[in-house]
Amino acid sequence: MIEATKLATGNEDEMVLKIHGERGAIRFRLMQPHYLEFFDATESDRPLGGSSGWKLIPCGGRYESPDNDFPSPKSSLGWQRAHVACLSNFLHAVVENRPAVPDLRQGIAVDRLVDAVLRSADERQWVTV
Repeated sequence: MIEATKLATGNEDEMVLKIHGERGAIRFRLMQPHYLEFFDATESDRPLGGSSGWKLIPCGGRYESPDNDFPSPKSSLGWQRAHVACLSNFLHAVVENRPAVPDLRQGIAVDRLVDAVLRSADERQWVTV
């Protein structure tokens, strides 16, 4: 079964992959990329002393750090990808001798737009940008 939606209540940028079998299950959640969840159906589920349940297996940051602290070995994959994309964009602009985009002027315009959205929400009316 595959289920996909961006409209589910309570979801942010969630992506979950699950595999269910007769003797257990495993799942991965994009919002917790450094952990794999495992359920062993062969474990006892007795009310007292049972150990049945989902277990978190830490999987992130198990490699030697580079000679600096950026990026942190514990940073999420999406965070790293966004920073690498920004650096790549800037370096390509330098090599190609062209202005980097976005520039300061565009950043200021976005900041003014965000401010107008917040004021509009606070005042419960349209705000001219």
